[in-house]
Amino acid sequence: MAEAPYEYFEHTADVGLRVRGSTLEELFANAAHGMYGLLVESPPRALAERRTVTVEAGTVAELFVAWLKELLFHAATDRFIGAQFAFQTCTEQRLQATVAGGRFDPARHRLGKEIKAVTYHALQVEPHAGGWTAQVIFDV
Repeated sequence: MAEAPYEYFEHTADVGLRVRGSTLEELFANAAHGMYGLLVESPPRALAERRTVTVEAGTVAELFVAWLKELLFHAATDRFIGAQFAFQTCTEQRLQATVAGGRFDPARHRLGKEIKAVTYHALQVEPHAGGWTAQVIFDV
């Protein structure tokens, strides 16, 4: 059985996410799935909407946080939950992706934890022989 691409860990009053990916694109997609897994217990199944998300940063770690913050913004402002990610650009300083997903509907979907912020506390994004690993902590 293959190892799961992400796992959660407790951190004082917060929740952490450790994530793996064989490529940078896979790392970012797995991190998004992990964050959405905290936000909603039963995500929308229909991929009725597509959004282009573009973020830039000075380092890959800053880019990782910017990506998750942008996705969290869409979830918080208009309940958009992404499910599929197609990357047009994914370097260590710039990411552009088309995110396919749907809107969270409390009548049909179960809410998970409320994420207040993506933090830089104990942030790690590192390449290794098999790809990439990252760790991020969410303020819940």
